[in-house]
Amino acid sequence: MAYSIETLLDSAALDATQRALAQGALPGEEEGFGAEAAAQAAHFILTAAWTRTGDVPAMAIAPLPKEAGRRGTRIALINDDRPFLVDSVTGALAADGVAITRLIHPVVMVERDVKGRIVHIDPRRKGDRGRPESILYIETERLDARTRRALSATLLSVLADVHAAVTDWRDMQATLAEVANAVPHDPRSDGE
Repeated sequence: MAYSIETLLDSAALDATQRALAQGALPGEEEGFGAEAAAQAAHFILTAAWTRTGDVPAMAIAPLPKEAGRRGTRIALINDDRPFLVDSVTGALAADGVAITRLIHPVVMVERDVKGRIVHIDPRRKGDRGRPESILYIETERLDARTRRALSATLLSVLADVHAAVTDWRDMQATLAEVANAVPHDPRSDGE
């Protein structure tokens, strides 16, 4: 049975998301990111991730809460785990002149019901329940509402490009392997 959004935000899923953030943080990323900030980030992520269908990403961009004690913007991107995500997203932010102040990238196992609602989250990225989903939690300098809207469109486009590239990349690898296997091998060239 799936959580309601209310029980999801007051459940083991919230704790699992906080643990995933701690495990996904690189050295230095947890500086100034105490228990309260991690709880707020987990709540923000779960609210964004609550429903996903198929391979459609979930995203939220909002100002950091005032109680965070600093001004800035936070971004939550929840997507199928695939190569090139972090580099593509950070490249898009840099191209738009957005300075990243924190980036945490855990991958978690997420089980969803037929409507795409979260049923279970496992921060260990292992197990037989669900499939791996990438969480990108990013904090940036403060962005105004217009910039946040434009950035939302940019990031959705980048995620679509990553999806296409990864799909094409696997097909290209398979084609290259077929071509390589079809080329006659000259044993005289071994060792030269």
